Amino acid sequence: MRRELKIKIPSDAVLTSYADDSYVVLHDEDQGSLVEKIENCLTTHIEALEEIGMKVNEEKTEIILFGKNNPPVTINVKGTAVESKASIKALGIVIDKGLTWNDHVSALKKRVVKVIGGIRVIRKKLTKKEAISIVTAQVFSLLYYACCVSLTPALNKKSLRIVESLHFKTLRLVLKDYKQGECLTSDPMAATR
Repeated sequence: MRRELKIKIPSDAVLTSYADDSYVVLHDEDQGSLVEKIENCLTTHIEALEEIGMKVNEEKTEIILFGKNNPPVTINVKGTAVESKASIKALGIVIDKGLTWNDHVSALKKRVVKVIGGIRVIRKKLTKKEAISIVTAQVFSLLYYACCVSLTPALNKKSLRIVESLHFKTLRLVLKDYKQGECLTSDPMAATR
C-alpha cells in the first residue's frame, strides 16, 4: 500500500506513514513554488488515500515550514485553508520550525511532572519493586520515547538540564535515599556495573 501512495506523489517528496498518520516532506528554494508544490502534493496524496478507502480530515492537516526566517503561509487543501504553524505534533513529538526541540522538552516536562506528582502521592504505599515497575512504565517510557531529541546538538543547555532534572526527579522516586546513592537491587555488585 505504501508503494501505491509513494507513486502518486512527486519523486523528490519523502513520505512517512504510521497507522493512520501520514507525513510528506517537500523542499524548494522558492517559497511560492514550495506552496504550489505542497498544495498539489497534498491534493494528490489525499486522493490516493481516499482511493484505498481512507477518510482524510482536511481540518486536521497541518503544515510547518522549516527555517527561522520563513514567514507563515496559507495553503489550500481541497477547499480548506491551512496556515503554517510554528510547531506541530507528530506521533507525540513536538517539532518546531527551527528544530530547536524546546517545545518538545516543554511538553515532555509538563507530562512527566504530572505523572511524578501522582506517583509521589502513592509512593509510601509501594514496595521498591512496585515503585520501579510503575516509574519504568509511566515515567521512563515518556522520557525514553524519542530520546534522540535529548542527544541532538541543537538542544540548548537549558532544555538539556530540564531533561536531566526529570531523570533525577524520577530516580528519587525509586531510591530510598538518593543523596546517599542507595541502590534498590539486592545484588550489591549490580550498582557498580
